[in-house]
Amino acid sequence: MDLFNGVPPVDALSILQNITNEDFQKSTKSQGLSRARAGLLLEIIRRKRKVNFYLGVDIQRYALKFLLPDFYADLSLGNHIYSTSELYDYDPPKNGQNAIKHGLSFREVVSYSSQFGTLLVPCPDNNNGTRCVIFSDLDAGIDGENLELPISGMAGKIYTMSVAQQGSGKFRFISSRMLSQNSYKEIMRRAFKNIYQDDPVAKDAFVKRCIEIVEQQLFK
Repeated sequence: MDLFNGVPPVDALSILQNITNEDFQKSTKSQGLSRARAGLLLEIIRRKRKVNFYLGVDIQRYALKFLLPDFYADLSLGNHIYSTSELYDYDPPKNGQNAIKHGLSFREVVSYSSQFGTLLVPCPDNNNGTRCVIFSDLDAGIDGENLELPISGMAGKIYTMSVAQQGSGKFRFISSRMLSQNSYKEIMRRAFKNIYQDDPVAKDAFVKRCIEIVEQQLFK
């Protein structure tokens, strides 16, 4: 299977690998990446850091999409066999972005969880169907060994918060991130900034419900 679904991979990859450090640094500022995570992305693009093949595909697509959006749009890329299952699916570039920015691929969030999908709160969304916020555990392994690109603090049993669309009997991932016991309220505040913008009372009730689940079910 070709890296970009029929497009010769050497053309797209050569563009990424030959980007200058200056252009790369300018472009990554818009992505909100820390210096360390931006450096990690560059290492993967230049094949100095090995990752799982399909995660590498997703990361390369993510990089191509924000570095060269017009070129990426012309490729008209589709999903690949690992971006969909009976339980979930995802947009490959979004998965690559999540792995770089938050240290979690969507497959890892499901694969290493014992309760994914059991703790969720419906999330209002007038434009994209029914959304939900999913809270779950995750076995990151000793020193994060179960994860390809863990961030600091991802070791042993951790907890995650995912935002997804529900439809056709499965979840379509939008984002996933680790919840820290010391900062989960701030993480939620940032993640929920666009929810119930015109109804502060409803937003307060939604956030309280999410905090209640986290405190009663996760951080007991």
